[in-house]
Amino acid sequence: MGVANIGSVIEPKSDQLNSDDLAIGPRTIKITGTSIYQEAGKNKISISFEGDNGKPWKPCTTTARLMAILWKIPGDDDGSGLVGHSLTIYRDPSVKWSGMAVGGIRISHMDTIDKDRVEMVTIARGKKEAMIIKPLKLAATVTPITPKADKAKEGSDALIAMIENCMTADELGELLNDADVKKKIEYLESKRPELAKEVNALLEMARKVFGGES
Repeated sequence: MGVANIGSVIEPKSDQLNSDDLAIGPRTIKITGTSIYQEAGKNKISISFEGDNGKPWKPCTTTARLMAILWKIPGDDDGSGLVGHSLTIYRDPSVKWSGMAVGGIRISHMDTIDKDRVEMVTIARGKKEAMIIKPLKLAATVTPITPKADKAKEGSDALIAMIENCMTADELGELLNDADVKKKIEYLESKRPELAKEVNALLEMARKVFGGES
């Protein structure tokens, strides 16, 4: 079996999203679910998102705090306030762990904010750094416009069908003497002359076929 793409070759093996997954570039995700769990005696959050392939994103405390601040998530929220939001994440190779630059996931853009936001975040004990978050502009959803029904066209099509179904001059004459048919033709001649022209052209042809006026 052939390899689908190079991404599947270099994809890190893990049960969660990590910075190496973003080595080939930033990724914009939409949050679909969250859960709070404990790790080393501290509450952490696990974030599911569209297309996560079962590998949730588990942001660090600093990043989770940033989302709570900019999206105005109250402290007593169970995490559901994040659901539905979208953001762009990227790999920051300068993120350190135990003094070593190992790389980590950072946020570059977030939805619902209307301008660049500069937030001071803790990157190490006693050390803070300014982080710039830009507004995420999502593609607008275009709702297809359903054209309104053309009742006059439907009426003229019905008239044309009835005329075509006439097999004799008598049938045609009976049709044209029908009060409802007369009203429909009069309406078309008054409001939609282009449709009336089509109906009358067919009538003229039918009269010639049947050999007389009806």
